Amino acid sequence: MEIDFFDKIYDSWKPKQLQKFEALRPFFKMHLKEKHSILDLGVGRAWLETFLQDRAFKLGRIVGVDINEFLVNPKMPWINYEFSKNFQTSEKFDWVVCFDSLHLLSDKNIVKFLKPEGFALIALPASLMHEIPKFPKAEILHEGFVGIEEKDYFQLLRLKN
Repeated sequence: MEIDFFDKIYDSWKPKQLQKFEALRPFFKMHLKEKHSILDLGVGRAWLETFLQDRAFKLGRIVGVDINEFLVNPKMPWINYEFSKNFQTSEKFDWVVCFDSLHLLSDKNIVKFLKPEGFALIALPASLMHEIPKFPKAEILHEGFVGIEEKDYFQLLRLKN
């Protein structure tokens, strides 16, 4: 019973998230290249990755991180999942995305996972935008607000060379 309730609540967020992804699509078209690798911190049910694939983006390696295996049901076979409260890796990615989860991370320095000139996309509810730290090694390419029913503040960053 508890799981069914959670699934209904969680799934009710999907249309709001898809609305945000649609608003961000021009930035993906501009910067996301074929076979780019993605690290998704707070992957959940992989709505972003599914959104991108449904719109003909050809993605490379995808690593999805979440704290709880229960949250990622169903698992997508084309995503490499990691379950951790404090994810660490020496692997570098073309993209790091963090939707509505940066404030939950103990280490907010997500740009450490980027390849040189890699991109980070962070989005948080507008009320939590102060949780996004300054990243001296990255430049802000785009920032603003997305969403109609639920406003998120976002930053698209690129790691400086």
